[in-house]
Amino acid sequence: MVNGTRGRQKKIDLLREHRNDALVSLMIWNFDDTVQSALPGGEVPFKPNDAPAGTEHTSLRQEQRHFYNFIQGGNPALSKTRRESIFIQILETLHPEEAHILILVKDHRLVAKYPTLSQDLIAEAYTDIEWGGRGGTKYEVGVVN
Repeated sequence: MVNGTRGRQKKIDLLREHRNDALVSLMIWNFDDTVQSALPGGEVPFKPNDAPAGTEHTSLRQEQRHFYNFIQGGNPALSKTRRESIFIQILETLHPEEAHILILVKDHRLVAKYPTLSQDLIAEAYTDIEWGGRGGTKYEVGVVN
């Protein structure tokens, strides 16, 4: 919706109107350069959920409680294999459009789909977000725990 909206203030108003924990989490994950994904970059081998929209799907709002598992420092006890398995399971329950968004966010590439989004726009819409300082405990993405 924001991408098709003209005018910075209208975009900000739209972001504020649709604010929810999942949206804020996704924007921080995507735009805060101190947030590092604990998942390998690139394509994800998953089977898109082909159920009609509105049926048999979870949503990013429902799955937001699991996002910490995919961020460096969020759950370092989780093995690489289990982390990737959980991510794929979530993707397969989401509507394909939301699954694609989550994959883009994982790689900090949301602007590839929504080029009018920026950290500056999000920071102006959500003034309570404190950017930076989310480094957490670093661990290697490719290392099997």
